[in-house]
Amino acid sequence: MLIPTSTQAERLDECLAALALRLPASLPVEIVVVAAAATPEVMRALAAAPDPRLKVLECGVNLGVAGGFNRARAAARGELLCLLHDDTVIEGGWLEAMLDAAERHPESGVFASVVTDPEGTLQSAGWLLWEGAVPTPGWPAGTAPALITEAAPVDYGPSCALAVRAEVFDAIGGLDERFHPGYYVDVDCAFACREVGRVVRLVPVARAVHHRGSTSGEAYRRFLAERNRHRFLDKWAHRLAGRPLLDTSPEGLGAGRIRAREEAAALVQSGAVGRPLVPRFHLDPGEQDERLRRAERETLMAYRRHLESELASATEGLRWLEGKTLDLATIAGLAIERDTNGSPRLDRLIEGLAASLASPRLARAWKVWRTWRA
Repeated sequence: MLIPTSTQAERLDECLAALALRLPASLPVEIVVVAAAATPEVMRALAAAPDPRLKVLECGVNLGVAGGFNRARAAARGELLCLLHDDTVIEGGWLEAMLDAAERHPESGVFASVVTDPEGTLQSAGWLLWEGAVPTPGWPAGTAPALITEAAPVDYGPSCALAVRAEVFDAIGGLDERFHPGYYVDVDCAFACREVGRVVRLVPVARAVHHRGSTSGEAYRRFLAERNRHRFLDKWAHRLAGRPLLDTSPEGLGAGRIRAREEAAALVQSGAVGRPLVPRFHLDPGEQDERLRRAERETLMAYRRHLESELASATEGLRWLEGKTLDLATIAGLAIERDTNGSPRLDRLIEGLAASLASPRLARAWKVWRTWRA
């Protein structure tokens, strides 16, 4: 079991407690936790964890999703690597289901879980990837988790609860740390798995609850997702040609699931599964620390430039709106009041325009403008 962690001490407690309770004592299991730039609360939670199978690796650098799993893999010895986020709680029988799937499906290299929200709502039962590397869940919103019963190939599964054969993990060179700190790591893993001739398969009996805890703001997450989508497009252009346009209708999602099964069948029929796997994974912790420390700085600088560009665009739009408001006020013959800095009191102008023209639309525009300025 490979678990990167950083700040979510309470969620980590739940994750480790579920492992202690639900991992069979009869199986040779190791739990490798990478505490990367971890908070004191996380370190206290790890120190208090009673599971003797637990091994903790400390690191002062934010390794991100790929880097954290890679650091854990370098210390792991098992043949099946189980990747968990620290805010994921496995259900009973999860590991047994993954081991059974690995035995039953030797052509498969990556195994995905059925993942739900804490309330029981389906979060993931395999994902689909569309033209432009746009991802969507493989099933319509509101699908009951109990309806997911087929151990079918999928485009990819989320890294919050994923099993990967160690030989496949090593053959693809580990997870790609260019997607630091996160987003598209699991998509890239699935494509790399197929590139070495192995299938990505959903294991419907392997179930987990994911709290989707986040330590960053929504704007930053959107920035990362879009940046890494472009990086993914650059890397996998040769495998993305012909992907269908996004279609989230029930019929479109059904066709996407069929396509994933057909692509997996074609991969097996090609004989690629029989190709020997050559290990390419190697990790130098010191080099990784320095590289990802630099990557984090570069990411934050890029995000700053992105925010500055967004601010400039918003400022330009606001100035345009203010100019149009002054034009309307002039046409309506309204006096233009100014504040102590000499700037026009646009709030008064919009109120006056709304009153003089008795326009509900202008009244709504005033509310929108006031909210924007706030």
